[in-house]
Amino acid sequence: MKKSMSIKLLLCCLIGFMNLNCESEEIPKVIELELGESHNGNGFAITFFSVKSDSRCPIGVTCVWAGNAEVAFTFENRLGVDSGFSLNTHSGNGFINDTLINGYRIKLLEVHPYPEKDKVINLDDYVAEIEISKE
Repeated sequence: MKKSMSIKLLLCCLIGFMNLNCESEEIPKVIELELGESHNGNGFAITFFSVKSDSRCPIGVTCVWAGNAEVAFTFENRLGVDSGFSLNTHSGNGFINDTLINGYRIKLLEVHPYPEKDKVINLDDYVAEIEISKE
């Protein structure tokens, strides 16, 4: 019974590991992800999952504050375990723009495009620029 469970666990781990890029990669690394796109790293995968909000002050408008874009990601380790998290373009005052998961620091650098007065941003136009480093 124990041997059977150990084999099943080993197979699950191998299948999850095969879905991730096993090649070594340069860290830290700056990458851009389109909404719904994934980056496969060395033992992990990160996906730009959604835009939760975008209240950044549009170009051509005078605002009281710069605003914030909050975007959500999923992080999958080599065992196939997902962790969801959100990052913000604004830092400080309760806004988090980086996180540490499984020894990787993930920092949101920018969200593109930047809003402009009287222009609507389609969800599929969003791109998140992040930096991934090993800690």
